[in-house]
Amino acid sequence: SKKGGARMCVVDTLKKEIESKGITYTYISNTTGISVDKLSRTFLKKRKLQAEELILICLSTGIDIDKLRECVSTQKPA
Repeated sequence: SKKGGARMCVVDTLKKEIESKGITYTYISNTTGISVDKLSRTFLKKRKLQAEELILICLSTGIDIDKLRECVSTQKPA
């Protein structure tokens, strides 16, 4: 499987959920303490999403972390 495939899926899914809820990076930053710059670079895939950040973002936005489960379970070895 492609290296980072599951991680990219998590970032893409999270971004899609955030956009569909109309939530801004500023709101997430204010509620999580993660800077807008870090959030922006994360969703542009210019930096890795840390586990703690993932949890904080899900709590802040009300996104069910289970929605990201399929990113891991659908990754099949090549």
